[in-house]
Amino acid sequence: KENLEYFASMYGLKENIRKNNIKTVLELVGLEAFSDLLADQLSGGMKKRLDIACALIQNPEVLILDEPTSDLDPLLRMQMWDLIKKINKNGTTIIISSHFLNEMEKLCTRIGIISQKKVDLVGTMDYIKDKYSRDEEIHIETIPGNYEEIVRQLNRAGGIHVSNVLNKGHELVVCTRNTVDTMSALLIIIKRQKEHLVDISVTRPSLAEVFESLLKEKKNG
Repeated sequence: KENLEYFASMYGLKENIRKNNIKTVLELVGLEAFSDLLADQLSGGMKKRLDIACALIQNPEVLILDEPTSDLDPLLRMQMWDLIKKINKNGTTIIISSHFLNEMEKLCTRIGIISQKKVDLVGTMDYIKDKYSRDEEIHIETIPGNYEEIVRQLNRAGGIHVSNVLNKGHELVVCTRNTVDTMSALLIIIKRQKEHLVDISVTRPSLAEVFESLLKEKKNG
């Protein structure tokens, strides 16, 4: 509570507003039961919550967070993202800097990719992925998994366009813009080969793949 009092005074908040805001942000970040505890005695996850509470004390329109989930275990990271989504839902625009690209991909409405201190690309996740590739990835896992033969027969199939095939050993990844027809051809081949289908899914290239591709382009260019 003393930390929040201090930051509220820095913003010049009047006493009645200060008290109301402290109560509100403590409830928002889930620290109301710990308001009289010394901050040094808080856990790492709670300290991050207190950091956010201090930043929220003056009801900002924009909240900037740098690596908010670093050094947190998976459960605490999930709780931190739940808190961030709650703050965003209350009307605060949130800008996040993070190297956890899988988290950014799932949670952010707009992405900005920074390389060598410059913003290379900004837009929605779909826009950024389209800049990288319009292909979709078909992930297939079968048993016994004779993927070399599956690929050989796929290459002989007509009427489909496959831009890349990756045999990962435990699964086969087929990149194509003709997803429905390619998947139909794969299922026919799997049945013909008497393979047992364990799993099949369709995804777009990940944000990490887009980022790596942009870095390679810059390096080669």
